[in-house]
Amino acid sequence: MKRLLPILLLVFSVGVGAETKASVLLRTTASATGDKMMNDNIKEAVIECKCGCSALTIADGKAILCFECGCEDCRQALQWGYKNGGVEPDLLPRVYYMRSDIVDVKGKDYMKAFKLREDGRSTRISCIKCYSVLGVDHPTYQSNVFLNFPKHCNNGGDLSIPLVAYVHMLDYSDDIGPLPTEDVPLFVTNRFPQERQRKFSLPEFANAFKEQTEPIRGMTLTSLIESLGPVTVLDLVKGETVTPKSLSQPMRYTHLRAEDLVGILG
Repeated sequence: MKRLLPILLLVFSVGVGAETKASVLLRTTASATGDKMMNDNIKEAVIECKCGCSALTIADGKAILCFECGCEDCRQALQWGYKNGGVEPDLLPRVYYMRSDIVDVKGKDYMKAFKLREDGRSTRISCIKCYSVLGVDHPTYQSNVFLNFPKHCNNGGDLSIPLVAYVHMLDYSDDIGPLPTEDVPLFVTNRFPQERQRKFSLPEFANAFKEQTEPIRGMTLTSLIESLGPVTVLDLVKGETVTPKSLSQPMRYTHLRAEDLVGILG
C-alpha cells in the first residue's frame, strides 16, 4: 500500500491539473462564444438622405434613446430644411440617438455641415440636394453618440426603442401645437441641476450619454464634420419661425382681375 500511495497521489495530481486546464479552456471558449453572440447581435445600418445621394453606414444600427424635443433650435433647423425642399417637420419632432461609429460614407460631396448661428452648439450634416438631415452633433455628446431625425432621412436601423420622455418643453407653447399625450416623463429645461438629475436618473439617458469603453471601428460624426470643411453658419434669428417661401410670400397678381391675368400670362 505504501508503494501505491505515491502513484495514487501522482495520478490524482495529474487528474486535478487536467481538470483545471479543461475548466480554463471551457471558460475561455464560453467567453469567446458569448462575445461572438454579442457581436452577432450588433448589426450595421445605413442612414441615407431622401434623394439617395448621400449616406452613412454605422457600425451599430440599434437606437439607444428616443424622445420628442420641444426646443426652438430643432424646430427652426427642420423648418429651414423644409423651406429649402426638405420634409415638412412635425411640431414635436421625434429624435433617436445612435452610437457615433461610422464605417462607411457615401456621397460626401453632397454633404454639408450647418449651424443656426455663430454661437450655436449643435452642428447638423445635411444633404445639399434634398436637405435631409443625416445627423446632429453637440459638445455634450462627446463624440459617443449623435442625434437623428428618422422622418428627415431614411434610417435603416433598429428604432424599436420606445419613447422615453419629452424634453426642452419650455420652448413649446400652446401657440405652437397641442399638448403632448404620451404617458412619459416631461422635462421643461436643462437650466436647473435638479431637473438634469431627474432626467439622467432614467436608465436610457444615463446609458446613452455615458463614455464608451469599446474602441470604434470607423469614425465619429464629429470627425466627419471636421472633414467636410468650414461649417456654414445660417445666421438665423433665435426663436424665429422659418416659413417656406410658398407660404410666406403672397402669390403675384392676386390683386388683378381675371382679364388682366389673361393678358399677362398670354
